Amino acid sequence: PSINGNFESGTAIEITEAEISSPKHKTSTKTDDFPGASLSDVLTNTRYRNDEPSGETVYTSSFSSPRDIGDNFVGELTSLFIPPTTGKYTFFISCDAGCGLFLSADDSGQRLQKIAEPSCGAQAYQSYDMCDGQKSMEISLAGGKSYLLRAVYVDNDGHDHVSAGVCMPDNSCSRPISKAYLKRPTSSAFAKD
Repeated sequence: PSINGNFESGTAIEITEAEISSPKHKTSTKTDDFPGASLSDVLTNTRYRNDEPSGETVYTSSFSSPRDIGDNFVGELTSLFIPPTTGKYTFFISCDAGCGLFLSADDSGQRLQKIAEPSCGAQAYQSYDMCDGQKSMEISLAGGKSYLLRAVYVDNDGHDHVSAGVCMPDNSCSRPISKAYLKRPTSSAFAKD
């Protein structure tokens, strides 16, 4: 199935349902309604930590958000990542404007740890090598186990997007991460604490 939507830009889009969810925390159209533009501003903001997501939940075919969907919001992309084999994995993130990539030691949101945060401002769409911080350290993962993966991004105005990629133990890469390695999480995975 597909979801047809008409977002703030007035552009109709069609998103094919897959295994990834993206609840969007939406504020009004005034820039000062969501204070700040960095990941730190988001994570320390009481409203972000306590509010339920507002706006649309959409499903995408890879670990990549829809592009240019609005202004003055915080978005999340959340999925379970299922490594195909045991070994060391490297993750990447790309966004406009501020973002961070988090990975849990299991399938819950309670054990999320930040693994990447770009040091530069906005990166071009799905460009994973523009600045320091876009790439994680190598992380040892067990093949077939579910790990919660979350990208958090903030946008004030202009373009917006976020996506994450991964390089596998055999040096093959999926950038952005293909739905072949993703599974829709349970609702408990969206808890922030």
